[in-house]
Amino acid sequence: MDEGIPPSDPNSNIVDEKVDPIKKWFDDRRNSIMVVAVLAASVTYTSGLTPPGGLWQDDLNGRKAGSAILRDKFPDRYTTFFYANGTAFMASLVIIILIMNENVSDHQSRFKVMYFTMVLDLVSLMIAYAAGCARRLSTSFYVIGLAAAVLVFVLTDHFLITVFKKIRPNCCSTSSPAPQDV
Repeated sequence: MDEGIPPSDPNSNIVDEKVDPIKKWFDDRRNSIMVVAVLAASVTYTSGLTPPGGLWQDDLNGRKAGSAILRDKFPDRYTTFFYANGTAFMASLVIIILIMNENVSDHQSRFKVMYFTMVLDLVSLMIAYAAGCARRLSTSFYVIGLAAAVLVFVLTDHFLITVFKKIRPNCCSTSSPAPQDV
C-alpha cells in the first residue's frame, strides 16, 4: 500500500462534484422567496397587533380601550385591511413551511405553486397597505397607482421569463442527464 496516496473513500466529504445549474437556480430562488416570506410574515404580524390608526387608549363614548380606531371610524376599510392582512400572513406562513421542505421546493411544478402563493401574499399586502393608509382621495389614487405598478412589474417579469424560455429553451441544460424522480 502506498503511504503517499490517501485511500479513496466514497463517503468522504471532499468530492469533486459538478454543481447542477438547475439545482443552483432553484436554491437561489428558494433563498430569495424565504427572505420575502419572512419579511411579509413579520410585517403582517406586527400590523395585526397594531392596526393602522392605532388603538383606543380609554373607554369613552361607547368604545373599548384596545380596539382599533380604524374599525370605529372606517369599518369597510378596516374589514378590507383585516382580511387582506390575514391572507398575507397565512400565505407567508405557508410559503415558509413549504420552503423548509426541500422535497417540495426542488420540483419545478411545486416551486411554481410557491411562486404564485408569494404573488398572492404580496398582492394581499398591497391591499392591506392601501386599506390601512389611504385617508384622502389623493392618497388613495397614489396607493392604487403604486399597487398597479407592482402588479405590472410582476406580470412583465412573468412574461419576460416565459418569452426567454421560448427563445432559449436549453439555456440551463447540463452535460449529464437530470436525475429522474423515484
